[in-house]
Amino acid sequence: MNVVSDFILAFKTEFDYFLVPDCRFPNEINLLKEKYYDVYSILVERSEFDNGLTEEQKSHPSETALDSYNFDITLINQEGLDYVKNNAVEISKIIEFYSNK
Repeated sequence: MNVVSDFILAFKTEFDYFLVPDCRFPNEINLLKEKYYDVYSILVERSEFDNGLTEEQKSHPSETALDSYNFDITLINQEGLDYVKNNAVEISKIIEFYSNK
């Protein structure tokens, strides 16, 4: 995660926002929240999604470490990737609302 943080630091004046699409452990999210004041964690919950992992793989810490993490925003997605894409604007409005508090 330090590589991601270093990348953000190097290019922060070039972009309005950065999207980190996959964190596996709380310390990864917390590191970004500590270094940058405007960080929001979003969980996309896919209850009916089968990721194809075995039960052993599903129980690996990299798959379970965020199970009880308190995400800033949770999107419950039961309709597929298009649902997330179509709601990206709504998600950005929620983030903007939190940013202006």
